[in-house]
Amino acid sequence: MERDHPSVVFLSTHAVAVSGGVFCDVLSRGVVIDIDDAKGRRKKVSRVLVLTKRIAPSKIASRTPAPKKGASSKLDRLFHEAIKAETNAARVKITPHEVFVIRPNETGWYWLGSRENVEDQILMPRSDNRLAGNTDAAAAYRAAMGH
Repeated sequence: MERDHPSVVFLSTHAVAVSGGVFCDVLSRGVVIDIDDAKGRRKKVSRVLVLTKRIAPSKIASRTPAPKKGASSKLDRLFHEAIKAETNAARVKITPHEVFVIRPNETGWYWLGSRENVEDQILMPRSDNRLAGNTDAAAAYRAAMGH
């Protein structure tokens, strides 16, 4: 195997990250070890994944709900109620970046859109929006946001 590209080597029991003349795996507890100094370095390889391209690192979006504090929790509750009223949803799930709903007589979560887009549709109602913004709950949210 060439040592030009970083690789993931799949052994019979676990995977090993290899780059150049060093490797790292769970058995070494994440410590980088020189391949020539490794004990028991002859293992049967089942597969090899060679990484030939690298992309710039980017922020990974979290799916955990944002912490609720003080006045923002009231706005969050009004936003939640507005979405529920606008979509006629049985349940609403809001993450820091996305909005999901479960509608009556349907199973599973339906992706409504990005949180920013859904909020814009409620704050600036237009006839061509998916959410019309014409419910009392949407009006209460707009009033609380100062629109």
